[in-house]
Amino acid sequence: MAKKQTLTTKGLRPPKKHLTKTHAKIYWPYIPLILLIIGGLFLNIWQPLQKNNPATLAYATEMSRSGLLAGTNSQRNANGQSTLVLNDKLNSSAQAKAEDMANRDYWSHNTPDGEEPWVFIDAQGYSYIKAGENLAYGFSDSNATIIGWMNSPSHKANLLDSAFSEVGFGYVNAPNFVGTGNETIVVAHYAKPVVAAAVSQTQPQNSAPKPVVKSESKPQSEQQQAPVPVEEPVKKPEFIPVDKSLVNLPVNTDNIVPVVGTSQRITLSQQLTGGRIPGIAAIISISALALALVWLFKHYRNVRKIFMEGEYFVAHHPIFDVIVVSVIAVAVYLSQSSGVVI
Repeated sequence: MAKKQTLTTKGLRPPKKHLTKTHAKIYWPYIPLILLIIGGLFLNIWQPLQKNNPATLAYATEMSRSGLLAGTNSQRNANGQSTLVLNDKLNSSAQAKAEDMANRDYWSHNTPDGEEPWVFIDAQGYSYIKAGENLAYGFSDSNATIIGWMNSPSHKANLLDSAFSEVGFGYVNAPNFVGTGNETIVVAHYAKPVVAAAVSQTQPQNSAPKPVVKSESKPQSEQQQAPVPVEEPVKKPEFIPVDKSLVNLPVNTDNIVPVVGTSQRITLSQQLTGGRIPGIAAIISISALALALVWLFKHYRNVRKIFMEGEYFVAHHPIFDVIVVSVIAVAVYLSQSSGVVI
């Protein structure tokens, strides 16, 4: 007579047996899922992805100049800076830049012809002491775009620059933009305008009248007129290649515009924290990866059981498995791209 299986403190142990179709139905779905999650975490940490990914919406669900201005001024007020005012000429220059990028399918501060971004502002006849530009694409709405810029030190510097007093925004929907699918491109042009200084001459009070001295009249062309002091625009830097140590500087007329900029992906976790926790994307990815490795090492002795006695392992660790896989899946989701800035 065959021996009956006995209960132990760890439960009923099935006899050792080889892989069967029954086992495969239970545990095979776990293996590719875990491998994909771990692979996604490695890619998010080590690969400097510069383009968007399918997790991002095709076009923005909402985008407006009023929304972009409100988000900008909210961030400026929170950081002790004065609010910016919309300027029609800057709106037109930013819109022209957005449409130019969409029509010629490029993602850069400089045009394919090598023109710096200020050419769009100059074309509107806008005189400025200082100007700056922020670019973005792939964000779902106006506020997400502003938060995306706040998560990048160089874009944040432009957005909060105390020298700027006026701003203009442009946006356009571009089909299959730079090979990433349908995207909404957003451009911000910040500026400090040139303002002619009014000259007022006042006579001192209670002063004796000065004697009138007659002089021969001179032709009007020879008469000297008091010059009106005017703030001169800052001379623009020359367009030359720069080393990689300078590409993180804000793109404005105080700095050399890099020939090749570096795109930066903004993750959903950065969006949710509003840029208040630097490095949150890396923290989440590393933590989830560490949890996955701990889980694997903890059960290294049970590797054979996972492959050969899968239904027993899964049946006795359902809650633990669900928690681990859920945490890692959430981490991967939060590591997805919310948009791209440059």
